[in-house]
Amino acid sequence: MEKSHPEAHNQEIDLFLLLNQMVAGTYRFLTRHYKTLLIAGITGGIFGTAIYFLFQKNLYQTQIIAFKQKDFPSSKVLLKMIDNLNELNISNKTLLQKKLNLSAQEAQNIQNIKADTLDTSKYIQITISYKDSLNIQNLSKNIPVYIDSNPLIKKELEIEKQSRITMLKCYEEELLKVDSMQKMALATQKKRSKEASNRYIVLNGKPEHLYHKDIINLRNSKLTEEEALQHMSVVEVVEYQNETKIKKRSLTDTCINYILLFLAIGLLYTLAVEMVRKAKRLENTETK
Repeated sequence: MEKSHPEAHNQEIDLFLLLNQMVAGTYRFLTRHYKTLLIAGITGGIFGTAIYFLFQKNLYQTQIIAFKQKDFPSSKVLLKMIDNLNELNISNKTLLQKKLNLSAQEAQNIQNIKADTLDTSKYIQITISYKDSLNIQNLSKNIPVYIDSNPLIKKELEIEKQSRITMLKCYEEELLKVDSMQKMALATQKKRSKEASNRYIVLNGKPEHLYHKDIINLRNSKLTEEEALQHMSVVEVVEYQNETKIKKRSLTDTCINYILLFLAIGLLYTLAVEMVRKAKRLENTETK
């Protein structure tokens, strides 16, 4: 026959009694303090609802694609300039508002700004996370202005601008000269053709001694310079995406979080009350 083990049996009984005491103690604790915990839960629900409607905003993200039109500065410098904007976003919203010509509320709404190059270093992708609302169209115009306002970049752009204006004037002067020479050539040809056959004749429509090709080349060069003057920015925004919601606020989640928080605070309070009550009871027992 197997021998009984009184010690193991006693341990099982002690464990059962301990569990029973824990359950009974928890029940007594809840029945004594359920009102406090109930009030804490209701307060948390009210507080969470207020936070939801007053402060919590939807979080959005948009991407701006910019084309690098100039050889200066390098793509690394441009990325660093965008990183500087994000540092301002963290440390100085007022200066960020000034740099990007934003309203105070728009500057507050921006959460994060980051940039990276795409397949080629000629394209830069700027990703902006923000809450509530942001005028993306205006921002896409203001970012190139911010880059161009850098003192060194501004100086280089001014040098290039003056150079292109000078070239434009040269092309205009050359056009006037060639146009005058063209008129003289046409007049001479007309005179000769009249003397020869008493009428105006142009062989094949393009006499070799005229200046059609020169005029066309000069006008094309002039148009190129005029177009370049209209696109003097270092970068030009070629595309921006509509806002994409990446985090939707939830009334239920917000309320649950704050209810749990206030219940935890209420529980800590009631535990402290119980400890004080037991300490006083122990002190009274020792006194007797």
